[in-house]
Amino acid sequence: MPAMSPGTTALVGALRRPGDEVQLTQALSAVFRAEPRAAAAFVRLLLPADREGVPDQLACRHEERFEDGRIDLRFNGDEIDVIVEIKIHAGYGRDQLERYLRALKPVRIARLVAITRDVPGYGESHISDPNWVGSVRWRDLRQELRVLPFENGSLRVQWLAFLDLLESEGSMGFTRPVPTLFDAWPSIRLAAKHADEFLHAIRVPLLQALRDALGGGDAAADFYRAQRGKGQPVISKSWNGIIDIPFKVPADGHVSVRAGVFAYNPPTRFYVSPQHGRRLAAKRAGLSDPGRSGLDRLVASEFREHDLHTFLPLDSALLASPTFEEEVVSWAHERFSELVASGLLSEQHQIGGPVVGELPPEDEK
Repeated sequence: MPAMSPGTTALVGALRRPGDEVQLTQALSAVFRAEPRAAAAFVRLLLPADREGVPDQLACRHEERFEDGRIDLRFNGDEIDVIVEIKIHAGYGRDQLERYLRALKPVRIARLVAITRDVPGYGESHISDPNWVGSVRWRDLRQELRVLPFENGSLRVQWLAFLDLLESEGSMGFTRPVPTLFDAWPSIRLAAKHADEFLHAIRVPLLQALRDALGGGDAAADFYRAQRGKGQPVISKSWNGIIDIPFKVPADGHVSVRAGVFAYNPPTRFYVSPQHGRRLAAKRAGLSDPGRSGLDRLVASEFREHDLHTFLPLDSALLASPTFEEEVVSWAHERFSELVASGLLSEQHQIGGPVVGELPPEDEK
């Protein structure tokens, strides 16, 4: 995936609904209506056999209704009519391509083409009409789309940012195989087992540290225990690079604190957070005055503002330390103490929504 510039993609990223074909069609139409020369160049990419017959400029319309349905994009010029069907996830509807072919105007170049994210599972191989060009994959167009001719420089910047966003969200399909990541795949089980063994080694010290931060006593906190696992403490695993321990506060209460290994992006880090940190941050207005003060206190003490996670990088220096495990537990104890002092461990179960009794990821599968 390309490296995106936050400055150019922040707004378009906030407005984009990933995987939304209708929104993508609307965006393409808006660009090509504003840039007729870019529209013509786009059509030339789709019609290599008719390239010489495409004029310098083309008009573009979207979501055009006709007797048998609705056309995603339609490009028109002197003696040319091109219908473009946009696909990200969906396949073709019943007789969809045949209906579109019937909608083409009887002009010199009348063509139907589809742009798809993946190879369609059905619906195009049986079409023998000479006006059916076939389908092209988004991934095969991505380089040429970046060099379309734009007269408006600002729109070109926005266009490039939009292409970056489409590729990063996966709407262009599997665009860039990374050999090193494929090579790393056999190591995933070993890495997961390694992290699991580490958490098992510090699980009891972490519980003791949390109990101490809460004022001591066995009733202060406990492990979450799987109902289907003979009451054994749970180490929760997820596909997004997190393996952690859910703790109940109090011992007979709800899961309120999580601590574990976070490997979403390098470096791998140890983390502590309240169970509903993201929801607490998002529902700040619904918290009590002490709750909002507690939220501010956590953010000021290096808990992330949007999800109340705080991290300890597991870098080479720390991992080489002979007291590595003790240092992690000591760091976690300090963060547990900050969570307790914030008052949010009890308030997080009173902010609305189905939070009471919520299970960790392992039991949600």
